[in-house]
Amino acid sequence: MKWTEQCQRANRAGVPLVAISSPDPMATMKVLKDKVFKERPILVWDCLRGLSALNEQGKPYVNDMNGDPAAFLMEVAPGLPDGAVVFMLSADEYLDQTPTRQGIWNLRDSYKSSGRMLVMLGNSFKVPASLINDVVLIDEEYPDEESVKERIQEIDNEVSLAFRQSFYNLLAHLSEKLQPTADGSKKVLKQAAVDKVTDFLDTFSRRNVMNDTEMTKLVTQAKKVLKGKTAEGLKVAKEEIGGKLATIEKSLGSMIEETKRQFNFED
Repeated sequence: MKWTEQCQRANRAGVPLVAISSPDPMATMKVLKDKVFKERPILVWDCLRGLSALNEQGKPYVNDMNGDPAAFLMEVAPGLPDGAVVFMLSADEYLDQTPTRQGIWNLRDSYKSSGRMLVMLGNSFKVPASLINDVVLIDEEYPDEESVKERIQEIDNEVSLAFRQSFYNLLAHLSEKLQPTADGSKKVLKQAAVDKVTDFLDTFSRRNVMNDTEMTKLVTQAKKVLKGKTAEGLKVAKEEIGGKLATIEKSLGSMIEETKRQFNFED
């Protein structure tokens, strides 16, 4: 039985305490968030960042308590809402601490009765005797060659999307400054806004590590539109240049939305 199927069974059965030995905890959380724990408040705790949300439902329960896992288990975890799932990173490093073991055990009954789940993630778990009958241990198999290729492709897509989004944000800001206002008042266009866009364009070829050919075409168009232009120069021909930049911005926005749709990225 695959580890994801084991997690689905544990989820359906209302198991409150789960420990997963994983070679890639971040990827594990993403899979479980998307395929197993849908619509539930999902959060993650680590010793440096405290409690963070992994979806919209989890955002109201963010807490910056960090450092002591026992304090988190005693003071924060009990207050999470019914049905919540909380990932605890590097949990295997804490199981030799008596307060942490006790804190985990203390959650068992309340989490069971309220449909909540503590998912402990680590590289290798040795569940102590005091928890052996209470924690479901799941070993995530190491990925095969095909899974590794898929993960690499996912990372490539994430990088490409972030790169496109950064260009879009710069372009949208500049384009907006060149558009007329409803009441005819002037907008302030600073040279810094122009410089940020031109700096991006000038360094694009070095930063385009994913060889994004579609974006290269739009960057080339933007270079032609802004070549030799200053903020003062753009103001003189703002209607013409603003229209051209808005067209490039629209094309870039469509590319971003298509990428999100194709690879199921969330905003």
